[in-house]
Amino acid sequence: MIEITFNTNARGTIIAAQKFGRGSWLFKGKPSMMFYGTSGGQPDEAQQEEYLSELEAQKRAEWEAAEPIDGDAEDVFGFHLMLSMGHIAGDVTGPERQDEVHQMLGFYDADGRLTEYNFMDAALSLHQVSHRIGWGEEVRIWYSDNADDYCGLLWFTDQLCEMGLPIDNIYLVKMPEWAGRFDGKTIFSLGTMEADEKAFQQAAKLQQKTSPEQIRLLAQKWQSMKEENTIHRQVVCGQPISVPDDFYDGLIWQVINSFEGEFSNDDILVALIKYGLRMDCWLQHRVDVFAAEGKLTVTGHDPERPWVSFFTKSQEA
Repeated sequence: MIEITFNTNARGTIIAAQKFGRGSWLFKGKPSMMFYGTSGGQPDEAQQEEYLSELEAQKRAEWEAAEPIDGDAEDVFGFHLMLSMGHIAGDVTGPERQDEVHQMLGFYDADGRLTEYNFMDAALSLHQVSHRIGWGEEVRIWYSDNADDYCGLLWFTDQLCEMGLPIDNIYLVKMPEWAGRFDGKTIFSLGTMEADEKAFQQAAKLQQKTSPEQIRLLAQKWQSMKEENTIHRQVVCGQPISVPDDFYDGLIWQVINSFEGEFSNDDILVALIKYGLRMDCWLQHRVDVFAAEGKLTVTGHDPERPWVSFFTKSQEA
């Protein structure tokens, strides 16, 4: 079965999910553990060995309970095209959109190499996948309510239809909205982007075979969004839609206006987490736009973390 993903993390994690739990447990090396917040100082050597033994037992239990995903690494393909951003009327893997996405990523891709690699890899993957689907292989598409994932699903189904490929052996897996965390709490998930191999193994049970009619409807949705050709798309109330550039500006400015004096772009992005907005390149792009428009004044940069800039609010903001 061919596995289709829409970000680099998901691609790598599915490959890990194919291996995790396969074969006998073979523990190599010694696990590392950081102790913090302990009363009475650091645990002694005997206590540390006990903790490490418990950790190893936990890891072994997870391995033995795992249900590896069938297949091998060469069955997993990734299309890290960031389809929630940039214009999409033309070839989404073409040089014009590649340059646009590179410019919007800013410091995330200062020299353009990351975007170039992702776009070249996506074009090659599409070529390889199209041949294998044409030969009748089954396809499983992983997506979520993360806009890049959902837009990726729409784009990929549109490619299947445009190329006249078989669409009667397509399975969809939508990653759950909620995810567990190491401290036992449950948080909003970024879908396929932050799920671990165990989450993918569990989600594989949720796969559903999709009818050709459903595939064509998804492709039609992408065609409608291509006609709208906005620069920004998001998932709202479970549906992918085209949204205006300033869609998140109200929330971003609410955070900015809560700061006194100097603040960084990291401060803004961390504060936006309370609204469920995390690791979104679009948010950083909007901050860059505010600076270019003179609404924020750049006061400096962190020499040890070149992606961090410092700002103050301009009087005209």
